[in-house]
Amino acid sequence: MDAYWIPIRTALAVFPLLAAFLTFPYMIYQYRRYGAIPFLRTVILYSFLLYLLCMYFLVILPLPSIEAVAGQTGPTVQLLPFQFVRDFIRETKLDVMNPKTYLPALTQNCFLQVICNMVMFLPLGMYLRYYFRCGWGKTAVISFLVSLFFEFTQLSGLYGIYPRGYRLFDVDDLMLNTWGGMLGYAAAPLLAKLLPSREQLDQRAYLKGRAVTFCRRFAAFLLDWLLIGILLIMCMIAVPFLLPALIVVPGIIYALVIAGYFILIPWATDGYTPGKWICRIRITGKNERKPALYQYALRYGLLYFVLIPLPVIWVCGYIFEICTGYRERPRLLLHERISRTECVSTVGTITKDKQKHEKIWLLPA
Repeated sequence: MDAYWIPIRTALAVFPLLAAFLTFPYMIYQYRRYGAIPFLRTVILYSFLLYLLCMYFLVILPLPSIEAVAGQTGPTVQLLPFQFVRDFIRETKLDVMNPKTYLPALTQNCFLQVICNMVMFLPLGMYLRYYFRCGWGKTAVISFLVSLFFEFTQLSGLYGIYPRGYRLFDVDDLMLNTWGGMLGYAAAPLLAKLLPSREQLDQRAYLKGRAVTFCRRFAAFLLDWLLIGILLIMCMIAVPFLLPALIVVPGIIYALVIAGYFILIPWATDGYTPGKWICRIRITGKNERKPALYQYALRYGLLYFVLIPLPVIWVCGYIFEICTGYRERPRLLLHERISRTECVSTVGTITKDKQKHEKIWLLPA
């Protein structure tokens, strides 16, 4: 059992690190595509990621020492199809006429290895059909290619780390893995009876994406400030180089970058900053009218020159706003109320002319 438990335990240890690394890109994609991050969709996708990790570590672990692999002299490939049948007949004492030999034969390693090779790929076929909506042929091809990747990983000695392959490249594994994927494809309708369909998941996501949540706004905020950080660094380097006689004042550069990025860009693009555009958020005025330039200046002047620089005002003001306006729609914060602007979702608001260019469902108003 250690041969299986060690890879699974390693996958469980690596999964949180990989998930943390992929979470922000995943959030951005979901906000851009649907405007929301539904819980069930996230569980399905992250369970698929964990499953792939478990498969990969089951293939490569446990790792032998380089010295032990260098001393191996056995074959590295097995290209004879259905060799597992010959091994089963040779290594077991199965007697078709004697039922007492059935159970001992089915518990032999040569038989259990065949079953494990198929079972390992069974979830892959289920994921491909249920969530990724792959057909029979596509599922077979993907299952084969994934198995081929694993076999070449072993044949290459873990991409050249070892002097030779430390596990056998077996053509039977390619067949058994592919069959396992196809069994998963056949069993996927059972999973569909327990979970909503992919279409239902998409519809729920689009419906949820019509509201602009604080988490979505924060994702747009992080994207904007990633770009602003690059701009500030470039300005701090470029200005002394291009204008050496000019005294660089960080506060002035900060004010100019904020004014250009958060005031002029939204005013010129009808309410978008790059981060908000990616997350499908737009700034509007009262009754979704286009805000005037002074409204953008008031909105972001309050936010970045008053509320954020003064932590006490920021904390007290926003706690008050969240506590008193949490149930309001839309949830307007202090700088939004003063500037009479708000953030709205652009999910499902494209015109029919643009519908053919964007794969997004138009929802009823």
